[in-house]
Amino acid sequence: MKKGKGRHADSLGNRGTYDSPGLQWMSTGSGVYHAEGGANARGEPMQGFQIWINVPRSQKMDDPKYGTVQPAELPQAKIGTTCQARILAGNILDHQGPFSTVQPVQMIDLDLAKASGEVAFDIGHEMNTAILYLYEGALKSVNNCSSNPIQEESVILLDASDTSKRKIVLETTEDQSASLMLFAGKRLNQPIQWHGPIVMTDEYEVANTFRELRSGCFPPVCVHWNYRKLASKPRCQVVPDK
Repeated sequence: MKKGKGRHADSLGNRGTYDSPGLQWMSTGSGVYHAEGGANARGEPMQGFQIWINVPRSQKMDDPKYGTVQPAELPQAKIGTTCQARILAGNILDHQGPFSTVQPVQMIDLDLAKASGEVAFDIGHEMNTAILYLYEGALKSVNNCSSNPIQEESVILLDASDTSKRKIVLETTEDQSASLMLFAGKRLNQPIQWHGPIVMTDEYEVANTFRELRSGCFPPVCVHWNYRKLASKPRCQVVPDK
């Protein structure tokens, strides 16, 4: 979450609000019912990212997990003198992100000052795919390649297949700063099959999940009380929603 507040409730009994720039993560595993939003006043700007990460077939039915990370708890690192990095997942400059993913990934939120000069860092050696999403501002170049400034809302696909090429070099223009997300990971090389919010590896697994939904067996891991109503939460566990 980059602007505004996030609010969450789910079938594991979690409820809470987190500020920006903060992080909410969830490993859905065998399945979770959840709802988001409602924490911002009318007219208050809200900006954020919902990022889906696939997991190996063998671990899709793991028990679900959830957590929130407030801004002060989110690891940050300075890259050079002009780049601020917030580490969501993975490791950079010996800082470890709080979201421990099943499949190795790096997710870094980068803010670069204008006229930054060259800002360089390495992605993880085991990563074999990487993209940059420039969501605000402009870049003069990425890895010293660009004949024209790279504009806001650009996606840059990087060649991370060569283990000897793991350095990323960024440079902003003279008059614009830049905010961008780095997503790097290790390919699963397995099929993807999805329907709505359900992501599996084949049609049979998707159909089986819908049978669970229709039969009332979903989600298989759930609190024993009515998680849709805060008043139903056992009194000794009630934490007032912010």
